Amino acid sequence: MTRQVFISSAAIKPYPRWIAAFPKLVFCASVRDYLKHANSVADLCWLDGAGMSREQCIGFVKLLLQANRSVVVLSNTPCDEEAQTVLFAGARGYCHAQAMPEQLQSVASVVESGNYWMPPTLVEKLVLTAVQLNVPTSPTKADGLTVLTEREREVAQHIGRGASNREIAQALSITERTVKSHLTTIFEKLDLRDRVQLALMINGLPLH
Repeated sequence: MTRQVFISSAAIKPYPRWIAAFPKLVFCASVRDYLKHANSVADLCWLDGAGMSREQCIGFVKLLLQANRSVVVLSNTPCDEEAQTVLFAGARGYCHAQAMPEQLQSVASVVESGNYWMPPTLVEKLVLTAVQLNVPTSPTKADGLTVLTEREREVAQHIGRGASNREIAQALSITERTVKSHLTTIFEKLDLRDRVQLALMINGLPLH
């Protein structure tokens, strides 16, 4: 079973939301202290970036990667630029240090399954880039859409192009309320959390 290890040199003790998400978490004051006593490669390490420069944070991410640990970076002031930097350095996830317990649990689930977790705004940028580069439709994606009705597929394709509910409603001559209803059904049929995941699926990008 994966241990949730929170590493923070800025916090005296784990934040209440961390404990609420993972009651049995392990807390360490520094990466080096953790590595001195670590003996489980199944650990998921949550690195609190508070109190350190971006360069220091990247250095610690790389130290943990060398020890074959999966890393999620936490930030009190998350931004897309920092997210890109730490993800490119090898982190598997990036989120707010004060995220709700349910979100922290979702992050852990995604990362433990071998995928990446990143801010929705960054995902949207990747989706838009895929649209601009005309990323081809993958067979897996096309097969998945067969469970949708023709109108639901139309709504999904518009989401894949980055359209808002209002723009979809105007394009299909339906109400925004109907668009929302279609999206709810689409999410249920495709087992997706939100429109960001739907956009990723439509554009053949890995779900976060």
